Amino acid sequence: MRFRFDVSLYIIVPVIFAGLAALTSTGSFRLTAYLIHRGAEPGWPLLAWTLLMTGAGFACGLVIVRLFLKPVSEFVEKARRLTPLEAIEADPVPDEGGDEVRRYSRVFDRVTRVLSRVDARQQFPEIIGQSRAMRAVLAQIVKVAPTDGTVLIQGESGTGKELVATSICQHSLRQGRPFIKLNCVAIPEGLLESELFGHEKGAFTGATSTQKGRFELADGGTLFLDEIGDMPLETQAKILRVLQEREFEPVGGSRTIKVDVRFIAATNKNLDDLVSQGRF
Repeated sequence: MRFRFDVSLYIIVPVIFAGLAALTSTGSFRLTAYLIHRGAEPGWPLLAWTLLMTGAGFACGLVIVRLFLKPVSEFVEKARRLTPLEAIEADPVPDEGGDEVRRYSRVFDRVTRVLSRVDARQQFPEIIGQSRAMRAVLAQIVKVAPTDGTVLIQGESGTGKELVATSICQHSLRQGRPFIKLNCVAIPEGLLESELFGHEKGAFTGATSTQKGRFELADGGTLFLDEIGDMPLETQAKILRVLQEREFEPVGGSRTIKVDVRFIAATNKNLDDLVSQGRF
């Protein structure tokens, strides 16, 4: 394998350079000879010129390959000895039996993974997890955070959905603005609409004063609705209007309130199944 690798670098590449030089010199010389002598054979001058250009092309290719290979080889050897590479990964770089191409590929892949982990730790220090799946989640956070689109986070209970929502908010254009959270399961069904939309004084028993809802409190910022899969259907329909029109009326009121809110929702339920069951 080492021989095939050496041939590909030290022979094939210079030969390609030499071939290109030979074709260029032959074509240019023949064209010149045709124009000057109207087709007369150039003879030995053409052969000497072609050999000279071929040799120069081969030498140029060899020098380029050597200049490229030396720093790459030094980098790979240093990367193989880095402590983090063996400390973070469970599988050290194996000996490929002289297969330089495969060994270089493994080392470069390892270095790329290490750099991505370091970057993830710097951007999301509050999120613990460096697996491939978790890095994919972090990559999605980086993509969606700068946008202003609605985000749905799905996952089992205890997997850190709220941390993901917080990270999206912290890396968004609305950073520093209100970030309001509401767990839809923690609020009794009869009070959920009041918590979301607010209410006017006297709207129901115990409403002794006007109160702003979470939508209005989050105006200009982000609203995180956790466990949205457990929300009653009637409330879902009213929230849909807010998502589409960005406006609502508080409970017991007739005035329309317009808001500028980014929505992030989370659930541990399979929403597709809930939709098929008519529950979402």
